[in-house]
Amino acid sequence: MGSYIKFIFCLSIGLLAMPLKAQETFKQSLDSTMMIIGDQQYLTLQTTNQNPGDFLFEILDTMVWFQTIDKGSWNAKDLIQERKILFTVFDSGYFKIPALGLFQKMDSMQALGNPLFIDVQYPIDSVSALRPIKNIEETEEPYRFLYLAGIGILVLFGMLFVLWQFFKADQMKPEEFHIQVERKIWEKCLDDLYALEAKKLWQQNLVKPYYDELNLILRNYLFYGMKIPALEYTSAEIMETIADQYPDLKGVDTLKECFTNSDLVKFANANPNFSVNEKWMQFAIEFVRLNKELSEKVLEEKRLHWRALLGETIAAQFENPMESVPLLWIQVYDNKRMQEFSLIQYLLIRKSFKLPESWVQMHLSETGLFYRWQHTILNISNHKFIQVLLFLFVLPFISIFLPFLFILSIWKKESLFSRGIFSISKNQKLVLNKEIK
Repeated sequence: MGSYIKFIFCLSIGLLAMPLKAQETFKQSLDSTMMIIGDQQYLTLQTTNQNPGDFLFEILDTMVWFQTIDKGSWNAKDLIQERKILFTVFDSGYFKIPALGLFQKMDSMQALGNPLFIDVQYPIDSVSALRPIKNIEETEEPYRFLYLAGIGILVLFGMLFVLWQFFKADQMKPEEFHIQVERKIWEKCLDDLYALEAKKLWQQNLVKPYYDELNLILRNYLFYGMKIPALEYTSAEIMETIADQYPDLKGVDTLKECFTNSDLVKFANANPNFSVNEKWMQFAIEFVRLNKELSEKVLEEKRLHWRALLGETIAAQFENPMESVPLLWIQVYDNKRMQEFSLIQYLLIRKSFKLPESWVQMHLSETGLFYRWQHTILNISNHKFIQVLLFLFVLPFISIFLPFLFILSIWKKESLFSRGIFSISKNQKLVLNKEIK
């Protein structure tokens, strides 16, 4: 309890010490977006910057069509600086006034404000406006066959497209279900460390982000490479777990010192010197290298494949029963509640599988409208002839409304053609769809 209260106190002090900086704003507006050549109007500027300066005229002077009559001056209204610039235009056309505000962002200047557009026209000749351009003539009735033919071709292509989506169904391309050997955890962590070193954060006085990333990389290594729940544990809990389960882990004492140093930077605003910052980067790289053999041994011992998790019978449904089970599937696994579901090949051929209900529900949650419609049609009748007739009946309607279905899928943030997480291999076995993240 004492360490928890101390953590809360340090965190509060750190939050109170953080500087607050209001967001600078800049707005610009016109009296009117339309005007006649030679007319005058005001360009109004408003900003929360208390020292805006006159740099905006460097931009206005580059616009040859913009003729300044009165530059005006900045006037304070409450906390807002306002300026009105009187101008005229002696050319017709559609012109753009770019964003005139600037603010400093890191090492560069960024534009701030909203661009404006103005339409400048010649005065209307009321006499000529009433004169007819040409005599009124009757036109021939349009040739409607071309319109009907165009619509028919679009519907036909739509039907073929929908039919192809239904036909390929839940098949997996042969090249997509080959098991790819992923890079080892210690290799990924070393790449992350080298990338962090290349950023040169602490050299830019970004000490806290530097230690945050360094700490996260080490925790990821312990989590994914040693199966220690380091992403949820405190530094003290991590060290206790290592002492209990991994006595052979090398560099433990220095790792504890590294975590302590990171906590001081994060919660107590400590600012180590340059040599210390470089020291912990070199330690992290060496720590990953020294323990890579132990990491591979631990991962091999704790690796869980379909056969080990599901048993011989259920695992036989998979293309590769010895393929490692993703962590998410292990977390939601329930061996007591099994559910049967089917996948489709070649429009009408169904193949049934049996998996944990939670996995089936995850699969169904990733499916789109086409998947659900196809399964609904097949469930109406088991007679192939009736199923074909139903498909022929619904295809024209789906094709006509295909553009609206695309819009609906975007609005619902789902894939219209998604077939879910599981697919069928060429050997009629289950494979995970690699496109699903």
